[in-house]
Amino acid sequence: MKKYLLSASAIALAVGFSAFTVKKDITLYLYDGLQSESERKVATNYTKSDDDIICFGSGNECAVLMSSDNGDHPDFTNVTFQPGTGFPKSGGALLANMRKN
Repeated sequence: MKKYLLSASAIALAVGFSAFTVKKDITLYLYDGLQSESERKVATNYTKSDDDIICFGSGNECAVLMSSDNGDHPDFTNVTFQPGTGFPKSGGALLANMRKN
């Protein structure tokens, strides 16, 4: 009986400890500027949002995910942009660029 109690306790502890995860600092910034190459590069055209959004497609800028919280607008230091479109591409704190049709 003690053997089973020890095993059950070990399983309960393993499940309990695996339930806790580390929160990553990911910040969503919604795009509210004009859909042009030059405007997509302007950080003040992106506004911090705590709401969930849905971005499907590829035609227009929708939002960016950044690995750091820079306040109301993202920090585009060291972020590169796609030539011809201005979509944020990589670098800096950029994690992902989301687009919609």
